[in-house]
Amino acid sequence: MEFNDPNVLRFSDVNKKSDNPDIVITGIPYDGGIISHRRGSRYGPEKIRNIIDSYSTYCTDHNEDLNSLKIYDAGDINVNFIDYDINKIIDDYYNIIKSKNSRFIAFGGDHSITEGLFKAVCKLNKKTGMILFDAHHDIRDPWRINSGSWGNNILNGNGGCLDGKNFVQIGVRGFKYSKYYYNKIKNLNISYFTSLNVFDEGIEKIIKKAFNIIDAGIIYASLDIDVVDQAYAPGVSAASPGGLTPRELFKAMYLLGLNKRVRFVDVTEYSPPLDHDDITGRTASEAILHFMCGVSKSLSSP
Repeated sequence: MEFNDPNVLRFSDVNKKSDNPDIVITGIPYDGGIISHRRGSRYGPEKIRNIIDSYSTYCTDHNEDLNSLKIYDAGDINVNFIDYDINKIIDDYYNIIKSKNSRFIAFGGDHSITEGLFKAVCKLNKKTGMILFDAHHDIRDPWRINSGSWGNNILNGNGGCLDGKNFVQIGVRGFKYSKYYYNKIKNLNISYFTSLNVFDEGIEKIIKKAFNIIDAGIIYASLDIDVVDQAYAPGVSAASPGGLTPRELFKAMYLLGLNKRVRFVDVTEYSPPLDHDDITGRTASEAILHFMCGVSKSLSSP
């Protein structure tokens, strides 16, 4: 039996058909960039929407109600799972973002989708910063469509939209890379903070450092949900211990929402078939809601 409380406004009741939206949502149901057998993130967009719609609009942590937000759900970009076409993602996403002065959230899909989305943003903004939340650097040398090489691809051959000095990574950890990639990151002038740095310094201080490092008027934030410790995010293609806690992630996403330079956000690598009891799905969904909470709060501030 479904519980219905007339005093609780469900997120599903928020206006999602606004002509002048504060937030635009898009889904990209693609996971062909996963090179292991642990696929399933193409089911992420639908599942995230369903989970978010089960929440109320009121954020207890920040005493903010999202019921005044104007939200437009642009639906999913139709991506051919067998025959990947990055130009279709670029063109379709560009057509969504080009005429709206909004904040944009994209639901993935594996992390390879970020390349197309970011390149669409660069058609509008010739200089864009990147904040990446990820257990991995994702700057591997190119090899087919690969969820681990999109960072390398947007740093090269993209008209200088992003350079290493404006690329900040948060949450990388563990024994995943050789010294070759440390040297590559150093040569590219990319800044990164490990999950241990977050634990030692606190997420608020790390986010402040990221904002100070990036010298760009527009920031794109990419959230690979495997940045979260596998205890809280088992439903990803590459889960690992030692990651961020949901509490740290929620605070980070709220701070991103508050900052009006952060215009674009994506959430990737959530794989419902690999999840248990929607643990990962709820973590990803609440991260998105905390970003929206920050956006809502920012709209009432000068």
